[in-house]
Amino acid sequence: MLDEEGPDCPDAELYSEASSVLTASKYSQSNSRISSRSSKNRRKAERKKLSLKEGSPMEDRALMHALSEIITTVDKMREEIHSLLKALVLFQFDKQAGKLQLAYEEALQTMEGAVPEVWPEGLLSSNAPVTGPNSTANSIMASFQQQQQKPAASQPDPEIPTAPKMRNGVKWKLTVLK
Repeated sequence: MLDEEGPDCPDAELYSEASSVLTASKYSQSNSRISSRSSKNRRKAERKKLSLKEGSPMEDRALMHALSEIITTVDKMREEIHSLLKALVLFQFDKQAGKLQLAYEEALQTMEGAVPEVWPEGLLSSNAPVTGPNSTANSIMASFQQQQQKPAASQPDPEIPTAPKMRNGVKWKLTVLK
């Protein structure tokens, strides 16, 4: 019995391979656990970095992200508001529909007016040269050269969210309520 378990045993090589596979799988599991833990910590650090807590180092950027989400959400409600206004008028709640239309219009105007205040024009300047129907060859070249000469420090911060775009072309008002 003892002789078969020794190194001269014909199955010794098989036992050795099985134990190495088991050992390798233990290491790969622990490595994947470590990498998942580090990616989890990375995501947690990202969330923590943009904390809305007063006095946090990136509070201004976190506020800009939150405002951008709010503006986008309220702007996307145009179709829903339109449907709600139609239903209110259909069921003869014209007075309430008028109040809703006025309140929503005021909210949209307030947000639209606040966007340049929160995201100043200098903060939003793109790196593209100025072009358009009123541009001349000289103004395009001057704009292009100015973009080339800008130092890296004046480039927009990638952490600052872009200003939300409001969809002014969407018809949501009811002309009956004007």
